[in-house]
Amino acid sequence: MIDESGRFEEIGPCNSFDEEGLKIIDANGKWIVPGFVDSHTHYDAEVLASPGLKESARHGVTTIILGSCSVSAVFNNPEDTADSFTRVEAIPREVMLPLLEKEKTWTSSKE
Repeated sequence: MIDESGRFEEIGPCNSFDEEGLKIIDANGKWIVPGFVDSHTHYDAEVLASPGLKESARHGVTTIILGSCSVSAVFNNPEDTADSFTRVEAIPREVMLPLLEKEKTWTSSKE
């Protein structure tokens, strides 16, 4: 069901809604999703450098999970994080280390 502004209000099986105000869109063969969760990113540092994360957004990702793999800034200090991202993600150390030293303010996943 779509509201007055054109946003989806509800998705359901055929004939499951009252007919008043109902607009049916034939989505046969299409995917209808509210977005995608990317549970394996290496964005811990990139989110500081480029917070829009445009590549994920371009693919429909609406939620990311940080700190979910061995290349993470969550529990590491800026120097160790820069070393990891330099080796694994090929981000130049001279770019990564100053960024992390300036921006990384957390030391736990809760923070």
